[in-house]
Amino acid sequence: MTKFKSGHAISQNILDALIFTGKIGIMSFKIWETHFAMGNYRWRKKQFAKLVEQKFFEKHRNHYAQRIFILGEQGKFILNKMNQTIVLPPYVGLMEHDLFIGTSMILLEKAGLTNSWLSDRELRKQQDLLSPFQRRESDKKYPDAAFKILINGSLRTVALEYEKERKSISRYR
Repeated sequence: MTKFKSGHAISQNILDALIFTGKIGIMSFKIWETHFAMGNYRWRKKQFAKLVEQKFFEKHRNHYAQRIFILGEQGKFILNKMNQTIVLPPYVGLMEHDLFIGTSMILLEKAGLTNSWLSDRELRKQQDLLSPFQRRESDKKYPDAAFKILINGSLRTVALEYEKERKSISRYR
């Protein structure tokens, strides 16, 4: 059982939020509030503020990402202790995209369609997991996320790619 420095057990919702942040690299209060927090709005806000105070999360250092949080010293310590992946935060221009992907994967988990998934940053970090998405060694493609899903009685690996803006045909090729 993972515990706070005070000796109290860390609740599963906090562990889930830390794991999410380790996979995506960032967390927003809105995602905390919508998918991980419990209780009324005042308690959700107070609990997140305590997590920041205790260095589970910290504010992103880039002033363009004022409402974005990254793993703090304590959050990294806990994830390392649990042997969970920790990826670097995405560039500011990719934050909205990556939070959307992460939120989509949370919704798939809650719907019972998958129980594990990997972000593109995890795939890059653990390149041996890339083989289902690679034709040749020189042709490495990293989907935005990958997950396993049970389809017609067999477990399939699915790649998720999200395009926020329309791309030209030549760019798709």
